[in-house]
Amino acid sequence: MITRLTGRLPVAALDLLIVSVAVAALGLLWWRRANVRLLSAALTIAVLAALLWLSFLALWGWHYQVPTLETRLSLRPADVGAARGEAFARATVTQLNGWYPAAHATAWPSRADLPAILAPRLAAVLPHLGVATMPALPAPRPTMLDWYFRAGGIDGMTNPFGLEVLLNSRVLPLELPALAAHEYAHLAGFADEADASVVAWLACQSGSPALRYSSALAVLPHLLTGLPRETQRAVIGELGAGPLADLRAIAARLADQKPWVHAFAWQFYDRFLRANRVSEGVARYDAVARVLIGAADPTTGTLRRWPQPWPPSR
Repeated sequence: MITRLTGRLPVAALDLLIVSVAVAALGLLWWRRANVRLLSAALTIAVLAALLWLSFLALWGWHYQVPTLETRLSLRPADVGAARGEAFARATVTQLNGWYPAAHATAWPSRADLPAILAPRLAAVLPHLGVATMPALPAPRPTMLDWYFRAGGIDGMTNPFGLEVLLNSRVLPLELPALAAHEYAHLAGFADEADASVVAWLACQSGSPALRYSSALAVLPHLLTGLPRETQRAVIGELGAGPLADLRAIAARLADQKPWVHAFAWQFYDRFLRANRVSEGVARYDAVARVLIGAADPTTGTLRRWPQPWPPSR
């Protein structure tokens, strides 16, 4: 309901919230300018911050308390060995090489088309993961924070207050399907970054070559992270000229970020995640590799076994 309501707004709900809070704060300071007391002002700020935090928890933040897919699948270290990781990475490279011509043969989905394209794919996957209610899927929106996204190397976010999807305006068309599916997974209740990427991979792997290519391209860097450097170089060496050019184009886009903004953004988000009991912080992004290696079949694009239901049945 909230997503449908915020979708009717002419601008992003997060932008309206930021502007409203700023205007209200300045207006209050101006109104009380002749009698501003430090203690009173500090208490007012503390109360407002607490209200915002409680609103965050009520609207979306409690999802961080749900056990991750990694936990619900009861993955063991033996399920995620180096040999399996290398095999999955090589299978992904083979798929990228094979899907590249078909994926680039037609126009990539536009932002406005993504909800209709991804809705049936997510509807087929979510019930197996314990989500009975399909969320509303909004088209990704622009935001006045776009300069911050670009400077910080942030691809996008789900607004926890307005339950809308905001994406970096410079994200490449070939990245859009996987990124949008990742944010839609957040709207479905998967707060964990690795879980959202797993859901996005599962949804896109059942779709068109463009969707499959986008999702494979998105998970490949995470798969490579856990491999020895020599193995990484060998796997990358198997990439065809097309997929390699796409990875370089993504790297060129990210090269526009400002190092100090990037460091601030990711340190802030790391502390935010840890405050929500995500002990790995931003390193959870790479945990998508553990889940896929341990439980997914790269050939069929699905999980070899589905996770235990949540909440657990009595």
